[in-house]
Amino acid sequence: MEVWSAGNVTSNTDLIGACIPREECDFERLASSQPFLQHVGVDHLQLLLQSPWICDGNKTMKFKALCTWSRVSTVNAKLTKRERHFKHLLELTT
Repeated sequence: MEVWSAGNVTSNTDLIGACIPREECDFERLASSQPFLQHVGVDHLQLLLQSPWICDGNKTMKFKALCTWSRVSTVNAKLTKRERHFKHLLELTT
């Protein structure tokens, strides 16, 4: 989780990509983890949702993560950005 957070804060897509296999092992828990999803950006959530390893294609789990992610932002500007990208990201869960 610390490596993912470091990658997310620095916008290091390679580092985040390296974490995805580890995250997929725990994605069911992370999909409802507000502290985790609060710090996940649009591009990084897209990487997770597009990963073939995440939830073995479990659409319900991906949708749960997307819904949690969309409502956990504490900054209005981030919330607005998340709302703008919701429809695009929703397409990745189907």
